[in-house]
Amino acid sequence: MSTNRTEGRWSYATGIVRLGRPGDASAQSDVDLMAEFDSGREFSLLDRVRLENRLADLLGVPVDLTPANSLKEGVRERAVREAVLAF
Repeated sequence: MSTNRTEGRWSYATGIVRLGRPGDASAQSDVDLMAEFDSGREFSLLDRVRLENRLADLLGVPVDLTPANSLKEGVRERAVREAVLAF
């Protein structure tokens, strides 16, 4: 299966339209991820926890998933600019 098809299915299933890791992330015990979600879907706190758990299972380390729109404007701009994008 191609990477694009896999990413497309993951994106559709989760509602994540963009996923990345902050560029200044250092080696640590967890992985910080920032996501932009499909604006046409509603996400509860439980949905976010399920996604964090699924990502942690896939990566084998704890995950801290932050919605990009929850960051302050200046922080968000810098994080988006410096992020290493997964898709």
